[in-house]
Amino acid sequence: MQYLLLIGLLFGFTVQAKTITHEMGVLELTKTPFKIVALDWVLAESLLSLGVTPYAVADSDGYNQWVVKPQLPSQVKNVGSRREPNLERLTQLKPDLILMSSHLSPLYPSLQTIAPTMVLTVYNEKRDPFNQAKKILNQLAIVTTKENI
Repeated sequence: MQYLLLIGLLFGFTVQAKTITHEMGVLELTKTPFKIVALDWVLAESLLSLGVTPYAVADSDGYNQWVVKPQLPSQVKNVGSRREPNLERLTQLKPDLILMSSHLSPLYPSLQTIAPTMVLTVYNEKRDPFNQAKKILNQLAIVTTKENI
């Protein structure tokens, strides 16, 4: 045990938490999430534009048919429909972070029991989609430690 403590002191291990405000609350991340699930195609596109491959996406077949670019890599898992994601499948995948838009807000409490969840919405009658997309992209860059791209 003392050996591990000494190594930690020598190499200066630090854990810096990130506090991110989203539409349904505040999320505190103590490590960079790698297994990120996007339940909204815009959020999947945003991750891909940052060079981050989503671990899973809702309706990946539909994404490949309708969105096309940026291309979704073949290893990305499918977690059901965008209206009703498969909660059992999500639980099995053990994601580090779930991204969703506000149209799924009734599922937020259930998703929170599976993994930390962020609510980020581009298309909403109250927002300017262009500026909202820029804001979300900046938030995701911070979350994924891609701020300097």
